[in-house]
Amino acid sequence: MAVDSNIDLGNTAGLYSQIAGVLAALAFSALLGYLRRPLAKDASISTHRDTTAVLFTTLGALVIWAITYGQVAGGPAD
Repeated sequence: MAVDSNIDLGNTAGLYSQIAGVLAALAFSALLGYLRRPLAKDASISTHRDTTAVLFTTLGALVIWAITYGQVAGGPAD
């Protein structure tokens, strides 16, 4: 049984791409803000490295999502 959907996939993917782009900008700002702050005397280097890796991975994932959703939005409607 086929269900007829009224969702415009291209438009929805375009909106998701914009949201992912905004979230990537926020992750980039958080990464820069974290890297610019002075390292506390009692903080370990491994904690600093781990936090930096998490923020960088989040930024990378959001950029990939934005590009992927942008490709879906620009593709043919199947």
